[in-house]
Amino acid sequence: MSDVQYLFAILGVLYLWECACWLRRGGVAFIAGTGRRWRVQHPATMLGNQTGGFVLAPLLPPLGTIFTAQQFPFPLGPEGVLLFVSPIVNPGWRPAQSSRFLTWEETAQLRVEGKKLILQNKKIFAASTVTFAAHLFKTLTTSATLPRDQREAAIKKNLHAGFDTKHIETLCRDFQQQIRPIRLLANVLFLLVFIVAPLLIWLIGLKTVWLGLLIVLLGLTITTATFFARLHRKLYPVAADERFSHSLIIALAPASTMRAHDLVSRPLLENFHPLAVAKNLMASEDFNQFARRLLLDLRYPVPPICPNSLAPAVATEAFHRRHLLEAAEVWLTENKLSPDELCRPPAPTDESCRAYCPRCEAQFISKAGECADCGGLALVAFRKAS
Repeated sequence: MSDVQYLFAILGVLYLWECACWLRRGGVAFIAGTGRRWRVQHPATMLGNQTGGFVLAPLLPPLGTIFTAQQFPFPLGPEGVLLFVSPIVNPGWRPAQSSRFLTWEETAQLRVEGKKLILQNKKIFAASTVTFAAHLFKTLTTSATLPRDQREAAIKKNLHAGFDTKHIETLCRDFQQQIRPIRLLANVLFLLVFIVAPLLIWLIGLKTVWLGLLIVLLGLTITTATFFARLHRKLYPVAADERFSHSLIIALAPASTMRAHDLVSRPLLENFHPLAVAKNLMASEDFNQFARRLLLDLRYPVPPICPNSLAPAVATEAFHRRHLLEAAEVWLTENKLSPDELCRPPAPTDESCRAYCPRCEAQFISKAGECADCGGLALVAFRKAS
């Protein structure tokens, strides 16, 4: 391979790296390529660890869109905060968590440093983005300052706010209008780097075209960085340090410039529950399957539901899960979907099947027992047809 070919190969590898987005477990990515059909991606099991994994954005023009949504990672209750959340929005295992219980008096000492929440000089949580960390910090510190009789109502209000479909729809609609200049520049740059430039170098020669290509390249990257900084400031005013570093990289690194729209889109919906985002983006049939799995997980969580045996910790986990399930079911009913219909029991696959797991719906030939895949969840016997 020649030096020029090596250069384009390196650019290709860097571009693939920019398409890979790290996502914590507890988060879901919604990705659309060339059309309007959205698909769900969960943190990859092969390219990840216990806390998260990579998801891949669309590689080819028109470069697509990626949104992420996060479940709130801490159960909140009138007594305090539990650093263990039992619902699992992703297939597979529950991520490792500390299960430490914090009183609201302790939480008042919390501070945020970039993506990290710090308490007593120790990291208690690392968010996927600076903006999500800021959202968590604001929610926790605001709740800590409230009187007990007001705190319970505020926690319930926050849970219901995660299902604000109208707000999600408005954000998505406005975003598609605002992102157009950045998306257009990213696509033009992709075509320049991977199609136009190689053709010109092959047909005319590098010595003849390098200066013109460099000028156009810098023009596109700097213009994209300018549009990016303006839109990022409008959408995420608290992320000034992140905005500066991203803008600088976009201006100087073409591989990052081609994915600049991802840096704007990924945090846009992260404060909403994945169920609400899915309703706004996915086709009805796909959404029903997605909603069924999440609702079954809320109704039948994997044991242990709360590893911390302290009474306030157990009460906080139960309070959070109960009201989260209530918020989800009320929201589904308002959207003309029956929670009980979504969670209807499966039919036996054959006459030998006598029980099923209410969470993963695996079927068993014995009436009593536990589902090992769901942490020892008790089986439910099939009802006899009347």
